[in-house]
Order: sequence, then structure tokens, then C-alpha cells
Amino acid sequence: TAGGTIGVGSTATDSFKLGDSELDTITTTGTITIGVGTNTGGITIGREEALTQLAKNFTFTTGGSIAWVNTSFFTGTGSPTYTLSAANDITLGGLNANTGTISVTAGSDGIGSILDLGLGGDASDVTYIKATTINLTAADAIGSATAITFDSTPGSGTFGQFTAGYANAIDIDLGTGNLTINQTGAGGNVQIREVNGALNTNKYIFRQSDGAVG
Repeated sequence: TAGGTIGVGSTATDSFKLGDSELDTITTTGTITIGVGTNTGGITIGREEALTQLAKNFTFTTGGSIAWVNTSFFTGTGSPTYTLSAANDITLGGLNANTGTISVTAGSDGIGSILDLGLGGDASDVTYIKATTINLTAADAIGSATAITFDSTPGSGTFGQFTAGYANAIDIDLGTGNLTINQTGAGGNVQIREVNGALNTNKYIFRQSDGAVG
């Protein structure tokens, strides 16, 4: 049904569910598409299990939201292409495309943000998205609507340290390619954290950014 939920890495709870072993049986050099734009129930990923899908290409699409619900990773090998498209918010967790490409688009209905699982309890930032090339497009915020703040008072004992909002940033492990950022609606904050070294802004491409970048 249009309002049914789709679970990937789900074994029990969703209306339509695909476990890792079921996806293992699919052999193709094309793209495996999960979901459809007319579905409003949304897609959850990694609810009950992690997924390891070698060099397969995946597209996840829904008229609802896409969300990781725990710290399980969806992992590929080689250079797969992972495409996520949702009419509403996309909450990212662990997505590893190795040397491939990850493209995330939230807000095809004009309202949608790309959020980090940190908003749902991943305060240790143990999940991240990894690829050689990463494309992030959202109508609204990329990170969260809450600003990342730090202590600017010299001699305070925590001078220069983050004080709030740190876990809201989108955690990435960017390879040798570029990170492209685009905001297509009202815009909002852009919050990025590189988990493997310093931010290399020379590899960041801003198509349009309407909020505070940090």
C-alpha cells in the first residue's frame, strides 16, 4: 500500500522488508531500486541488521522519509553508486560506498533536510557516509536547524571547544573526489564533519547555500 513502510535490513517490523541475505541473492550489474515516489510510508535502513552488498548499485526512493534507525552500516565494495531520494527528510547513518559515489536528495516536495543520526542518539558520531564522491542536495538544512556553537571565552577552560550541536553535523569520509552541496528550497545550515582528517574545503563545491556553513 502507498502508506506502507519499507525496511532494508529489517526482519520483522515493516510492511515490506528486505534482509541482508535476501539482497545477497540478487545478482546484477545494473541498479537495484528499492521504493517508489508514490510510497509515503518511508524507508528505514539497518533496523535489525547491518548490510554488506559488495559492488551492487542501489537506489532508494520514497515520497516519505528515509532514515537509519541504529548504528548498523550499509557497506559495499569496489565502486558502487548509492542514490537516496525522499520527498521529506533523510536521516543518514552508516553508508559506505568505498571508492564509489553517494548522492542524497531530500525535499522533492520543497520541504526536507538531510540530517545526521546524531539527532536520534548517535552522540559519539560512530556512523558516517564514505565515498570518493558525495553529492548532498536538500530543500532545507544539511545538518540541522540548530547552530553548532563553541566557547569563545579565553581562559574559560573550554576555550575553543564545541559546546552544542556538534553531533548534528553530517559525518563524512570523503575520498579523492568532491563533495557537492546544493540547497533547493528555503535553505538552512550546512554542517559537515570530516571523520578522516581535516576538512579539505578545496574539494567542496557549493551550488547554492542559503544558511550558515560550518
